[in-house]
Order: sequence, then structure tokens, then C-alpha cells
Amino acid sequence: PAVGSAGAEGYDTGNMHVNSRGQFDKADVDKAYHGQGRLTSNIVADVVAQCRNRQGVLFFAATVQHAQEIMESLPPEISAIVTSKTPKVERDSILRRFKAKQIKYLVNVAVLTTGFDAPHVDCIAVLRKTESAGLFTQIIGRGLRLDDSKADCLILDYTTNIEDHFPDGDLFDPNIEAKHAKEKGEGISAECPDCGHENTFSLNSDYADFTIDKHGYCVDLSGTQIQTENGPLSAHHGRR
Repeated sequence: PAVGSAGAEGYDTGNMHVNSRGQFDKADVDKAYHGQGRLTSNIVADVVAQCRNRQGVLFFAATVQHAQEIMESLPPEISAIVTSKTPKVERDSILRRFKAKQIKYLVNVAVLTTGFDAPHVDCIAVLRKTESAGLFTQIIGRGLRLDDSKADCLILDYTTNIEDHFPDGDLFDPNIEAKHAKEKGEGISAECPDCGHENTFSLNSDYADFTIDKHGYCVDLSGTQIQTENGPLSAHHGRR
């Protein structure tokens, strides 16, 4: 990747801390992202300016409200938004148009963090703070697919993710903190959403740093299940 320098002031996320549930407190999220119209507008303008000659730009927003504020500053004819609330038919249509390069700017909230493959993406604009280095790595991985039409992928971070998780500035050498409660090989409880039966499955170690809900799915900082093209992102190896 090519780590770019943000040409606009970023969000004040230095005082955001992960709580006992592995999530950022709602009050911190509200303060950092919501109602920051002028700041968000300046950040989006900087992304657009740095991506004049790029073909696919993927925005990662903190919440649905935040994503909508980002959309307000993007050219509507070549921009779209997808969240966990976007109907599947509409979401599939948007993703097809994005992959066909009919849409240049795609804003998402916990939908395209993993399991999404659009090789032409050559800019990742991160406008949300991540709870872990693993989650940030998943995000930038959406732009690291090889494609003959691109030379590199520009990574723009408008929070403190790189400083927090990659103190040496090397995106391939994150600062990982072990968490005993989610070590490889341990079982996790997953309550069936239909009948309420509590199952125990082995943890998928790829998602050991993620916050997990009572049904065994990975969730974002607002507690919303992270979606992939195939449905919610499961944190375990059990069958649905």
C-alpha cells in the first residue's frame, strides 16, 4: 500500500477508549463523529482531491449517521452508501455498479470490512477509529487485491489508527495485545436467534480481536453485526 498524508484535520479520537465489552462508548462516538459537518466536509474534499486519478475509493464510516454526513459532500452521481440496513437487492445492485466502475466513491458502515472483493479499489479512506489492529488490517485489506489496472492502493487515515496500532508506521507489523478470553482453540457461546439454545463453538482465530455478540457474530463499535456479501460475519467455526 501507499500510506498517504491526510491533507485535512482528522477527527479527535485520541480520548476514545474501549470499554469492558470491547467497544467504544456511545458518548465518545457521538462526540467524535456526529455533528462535525465542516470537519467531515473538509476530510471528504481532501479524499476527493487526492483521488482525482484513482478509480475506486472505499470509505469506512463509524455509524449510519456519520456515513450520511460523508455522502452529503460527495458527488451524488458517482457515489453510493451501503449499511446493514440497506436492503439486500439494493446493496447487491450498488456493489455490482461499484465493481463495474460506474460508482467511484462507496461509503460503508460495517458491511465491507471483510469478505468483499473489488480488486480495482485503489484508495481506502478510513474515517473511523478501530478497536483493534486486526480490524484495521481487515479494512485496508479491501484495497490490497492485485489488479492490472492499479500500481498501488492509497491508505488515508483520518483518526489515530496508525499511531495506535502501528507505532513504527509499518502496516505489516501491528502492535497486537493478547486477550486471554479469546485465545485460539477456546470455545465461545453462541445463542441460536431462532430457538434460544446456547451452543459452544471453537473460535475462528482470524477474528479473535473482534467484539462478538451473544449470537456469535462480529459486531462494530455501535454493536451492529458486521455484514459480508454472504451475511453476518461469524466469529466461530460452527454452522449457522
